Amino acid sequence: MSSQFSEPALWPRGKTLAQRSGVVVVVVVVEVVVVVVVVVVVVVVVVVVVVVVVVVVVVVVVAEVVAMFATVVVVVAVVVVVVVVVVVVVVVVVVVVVVVVVVVVVIVVVAEIIAIGVNDDTGTDDDDEDDDDDDDDDDDDDDDDDNDDDDDNDDGSGGGYSDDADAAAAADDDDDDDDGVGGVGDGSLVVLNYAYLSCQGLVGMDIRLGR
Repeated sequence: MSSQFSEPALWPRGKTLAQRSGVVVVVVVVEVVVVVVVVVVVVVVVVVVVVVVVVVVVVVVVAEVVAMFATVVVVVAVVVVVVVVVVVVVVVVVVVVVVVVVVVVVIVVVAEIIAIGVNDDTGTDDDDEDDDDDDDDDDDDDDDDDNDDDDDNDDGSGGGYSDDADAAAAADDDDDDDDGVGGVGDGSLVVLNYAYLSCQGLVGMDIRLGR
């Protein structure tokens, strides 16, 4: 039952860049979007503050000029100058904020790429360690093959016949009988005994005949 929860054997062990590309892209996009949103909010706030300040200044200046001189030319000139100043300030603020956004985005992307490279190297080292482990296993198999003896027995000793063959050879005697004793077989013993008894009978017959 536990095997269905184990990692499939075909899954790659190393975590390479290609395997993590989808997650990495999502992380980088999210980080860039967050940075851009934050910077845009800051830019909008800064621009709004600058515009409000400039408008207030313009209103005050125009009111003072009108109160002092009350001429159309002076009022128009003051308004033009103030508008130009406001536009220049806004443009400068926007350019500065855009540059900051670009720099931050580049830093985030480069940091992610460096982190990916480090992790990819680590994954490669893990693969090398796995290969080393496989080599060690192969060496162990070779050692087991070297320790294996050439015969078919189970005593661990090399060469010669197997235990079964040794036992059979030791138990087998040279004769053809079934008494387990080596030497002349049972049939040969019967023949010799018969010949011996026959000789005794002949000798006894000779004695009885007086020879």
